[in-house]
Formats: sequence, C-alpha cells, structure tokens
Amino acid sequence: GFYGLGNANAGVSTCAQYVENELLSFTGRVQYDFNEKYLFTLVGRYDGASQLSGDKWALFPSVQGAWRVIEEGFMADQRLFTDLKLRASYGTAGNSSVDPYDTQSVLNRVTFAYDEKLAVGYALSPLLGNDNLNWEISNTVNVGLDFALLGNKLSGTIDVFQTKTHDLLLERLLPTSSGFERSYQNVGKTETKGIELGLNGTILERSDFKWKASLSWFTTKEEIVALATGSNDIANGWFIGEPTQAYYDYERLGIWQTDEADQATLYGQIPGEIKVKDQDGSTSISTTNDRVVLGSPRPKWIGNLNNDFQYKSFDLSVQVFARWGQMIQSTFANIYDPTANENSIKHTYWTPENPSNEYPRPNANTSRSAVKYLSTMLYEDGSYIKIRGITLGYNFPKGLLEKTPLSQARIYASAKNFWVNSKLDYDPERGGAESTPLSKLFVMGVNLQF
Repeated sequence: GFYGLGNANAGVSTCAQYVENELLSFTGRVQYDFNEKYLFTLVGRYDGASQLSGDKWALFPSVQGAWRVIEEGFMADQRLFTDLKLRASYGTAGNSSVDPYDTQSVLNRVTFAYDEKLAVGYALSPLLGNDNLNWEISNTVNVGLDFALLGNKLSGTIDVFQTKTHDLLLERLLPTSSGFERSYQNVGKTETKGIELGLNGTILERSDFKWKASLSWFTTKEEIVALATGSNDIANGWFIGEPTQAYYDYERLGIWQTDEADQATLYGQIPGEIKVKDQDGSTSISTTNDRVVLGSPRPKWIGNLNNDFQYKSFDLSVQVFARWGQMIQSTFANIYDPTANENSIKHTYWTPENPSNEYPRPNANTSRSAVKYLSTMLYEDGSYIKIRGITLGYNFPKGLLEKTPLSQARIYASAKNFWVNSKLDYDPERGGAESTPLSKLFVMGVNLQF
C-alpha cells in the first residue's frame, strides 16, 4: 500500500510511514452540595487505548469531598479568616503512553546484493513485542486546606498527597542471549509522597506603593517499591528504595596524591589517577560490589517566588526560581582531553606541582577510553537558584495622552535568565546539556493602544 513503499523490491526514493492509534473515553460526573458547607463529587472514566495489547480498557473512578468550615456557626464571630475549606480526594488514573505497534514483534527490511541483483531480506527488530501490555495504574490520596485571612490579604493552599503506581509501562533491557535488545513491559510498583504549598498575598499597600507576592513550593519523594525481578535491576538502572531515575556508578573521592602512592599501588594505580571509594574494603574495585547509587535527577524540592511592585506609574516584577537537591550528568565535564593538547579545553590537571583533585594527570600517550573511572567525573550537584525574569515598566499618565490618538502607552525593559547561583559554570536548568544552553535575553519594548 501507499504506506509501505519502502518494502518494494526495486529501489523507491519515496517512503512514508503510516501510524494510527485511537483513544476512546466515556466519562460521567455527579456533584452534591449540602447547604454550601459539604461538597461531594464522584467521577468515573472508562478509557480504551488501541496501542495496548492486553486489556485495552480500564475504569478510573475518583471521589472527593470538601467541608467549608468558614460557613459553620462557630466561625461567625471570628475576624481572622475570610475563607477556610478542608478537602480530601481519592482517585485512580491511567497511563497508556507507548508508541503504536511497540507491543508487536516486527521484521525490519534489509537489502543486500544477490547474483548482481538487489534482493530484499528481513530480520527481527531489536524490540520484542508483548501480547499482554496493560494500563499503568496510579492511585492517589490527597488531603488539602484552602484558606484566606486578614481580609483576603493572604490566601493559600496546602496539599499532602501520596500516589501508588503499579504495572509501570517501562522499556526493559533484555539479555543479549534472548536475541532482542528491549521490550515494553508492565514492571514493578512505585510510591510518591509529597507536600505542596501555595501562598498569595499583599505584603504592603499604600496610596502610591503596592507590593504583591506569590510563592509556590513543593517537595516529593519517589521510590521504587517492587520490581519484577524481586531485587534491584542493575541492567535497567532500577533500584528498590530509589527513584525510577538514578545514577549508579563508583563514588569518586578525588585524585590519588603523591603521599598516597603506596595505597594507590594496592589498587593498581599511581598518583594523579582518579580515586574511587572501596565500598567493601577488599582492596580491589569491582563492578558488582563497589558501585552505588550516587543520586538522582529528581530534586528534593522546587520553589518559585513572584514579586510584583507598583509605584505610581512604574511597575516591577521579579521571578525567582529554585530547584534543589538534584544530581545531573554534565556533558561539559565529559569534554576532557587526557593528552592536555594545546588546542583542548583548559582543565585543572593534577601534576606534582599542582596537586588538584579535579582532573587526572595528563598523558600524551593516553586515550579517553584508557582513563580509569572517567565516568565518575560527569556527576555534578545540579542545585541552583536563579532570577528567571525581571521586567520594569512605565505607564504614561492619561493626562499626557489626552491630546494624542493614544489611549494607553507603556515602555518596558525585561531580562530573562538574568542571574544564576549554582556550583556549575553555566545555567543547569536544562539538566546538564550545554549543546543548547539557556542564554540571557534582554528585551526593550513599547506597548501602544489607540
């Protein structure tokens, strides 16, 4: 057909891919309100996804209730709160995010010459199909509090939640003896706990000056609870008690120094080479006993603070963002030349005269592949706090515009990614990729309204 031109025996220059998938959903909702104090909602979804191969259909119910405490009689005489609501919910959600046909074992077209003619052959795809791939299911419990006080000058929400997920849709690496490389499977269970906080308030308000701020902050802890193997799956990088994304490698301690020559000899090394921790104390470094989970790209907490200032016709907004407690793999640290060629990037190499703990000793006869434990240099503390944006503007008074065709005029200047504080020499917001770095951006503009 038109979507399989690449399978023709003769050479065809035109080739197209034909992909189709469907999602069909049924949903219903029931709401009940008693006296504007007690609120209940019941929702049911029934979804079917064509790209799954096992049970394509699943039911996702949820129930939530709220108690408007502010409407109770005992809150009538108080003046502190203007709104107070307690709520709780329990719900189920599903994930079917695999590409169409990834549950099938397919053949890849291979062309070769036979008797001076073009012949077509087929080989098994490295992706092993799965005839029983089902929905990934997540069950979430959430308890929250909404409040407003001081005449609505301060309002906010607090949420505490727990999500348990089972039958995760993960691409699992297979042993080479199977003849395949990978397969999508429903593997294991995870649990995520967290707290989320949101605050909005007017910090200061005078006749000519106003300062408003909003804060959002949340922390989560994700961990794998169970795996299909019953224990850690090192090949896929999954470890019970750790997040689904974790860095597993040797623990780098620095560089062997001159006064540690005798100890380095026990590990077959010399001063100036990368020093890693002997986890089991066996005076030998092995891939099975001495590698540990070093960290995860999942942050411990994320925070965002917006400040809006207004003084007469001037306005200023400042956004501060922080992502803390994450580890990244720095591609910049991987640009390492062990020969210290004059055209390579400048590094603080270890030498007897410069006993640093950053980069190992240079050697003109050494290749990157020969440097022991080079991968341990890539892991960096990716925590950062930054001013994401600043905008300063001025609105021309309407009195100045009366004799002009303008009804409103404003000039402004803004800066993006203005300032970053981290242990790295670059903005780590993109997770360590320096090939497409975040750049500082400065904009000046004029808004005119006629």
